[in-house]
Amino acid sequence: MRQETEIYHSNHARAVLTTDHAASSYGVPVLVTLGAAYGPADILPSVITAGALVRAFIDNQDPGCGSWGERTDEVLDLARRFLGVRYGG
Repeated sequence: MRQETEIYHSNHARAVLTTDHAASSYGVPVLVTLGAAYGPADILPSVITAGALVRAFIDNQDPGCGSWGERTDEVLDLARRFLGVRYGG
């Protein structure tokens, strides 16, 4: 089953977790922003790792100049799969 959800947006960018991308495999999502796909250890144009952004989303930390997407159980599960652990319970 393919999944895609926006986890962050601002006036400058949006970040989407998706399994509907060539870089995604075996149901593990990638983070797509500004047309590029990232894994957890990859550094985003904002100079943080994609994993750090997704962990901040899971923990509902201050999103800075943007806003978080909807934090449903399904979206949080997708975010945890991206990180490769059952992070945050």
